[in-house]
Amino acid sequence: MCDSPYFTKAGWPKPDVEKAKQLVKESGYDGTPIVLLDATETALHPASLVVAQAMRDIGLKVDYQAMDWGTLSSRRTSKNPVGQGGWSLFLSGPAAPDMSEPVGHMALRSNCEKAWFGWPCDEEIEKLRADFTTAPDFAARKAIAEKIQLRAVETVPYVPVGQFYLVRGVRKNVDGLLAAGVPVYWNVTKGQ
Repeated sequence: MCDSPYFTKAGWPKPDVEKAKQLVKESGYDGTPIVLLDATETALHPASLVVAQAMRDIGLKVDYQAMDWGTLSSRRTSKNPVGQGGWSLFLSGPAAPDMSEPVGHMALRSNCEKAWFGWPCDEEIEKLRADFTTAPDFAARKAIAEKIQLRAVETVPYVPVGQFYLVRGVRKNVDGLLAAGVPVYWNVTKGQ
């Protein structure tokens, strides 16, 4: 995540539409629809439209399915094949604190059935995440975080589409609101 102490650009590919088209052709992709679930009332809805079009632009057949967040939350639990109500991808936006380091980063977890939706399986990422917890200092954790990123770019447990900040306002008579990635309501007092 940008601005986190463990941020790195290591291994991150530069966008290249022509190369992506070539890789799709070389992959033997047979035109099977890729189901993209989109919760249309969330802040990520516009990004879902952009992702769907980008996938079409490189030669993928996208079955874009618009729905509310409650329906998406239910559908994403399905492990069925696409033809039986399954899905291929959806966009979601965990809060910044959840993604600021590899141990708590739910989309990075690669422990198979215990992983987040999509259920990625990768022993190397899981070993590196465990190593991160016992690293002796920040420099060692930073080096491990970079190794995790390199492996994640290779195995793709998730794809970051972007990062955004929520705007919030506070009345003049409200004090103690803590600056955090998500709203927290302790420490808050209301004056006259």
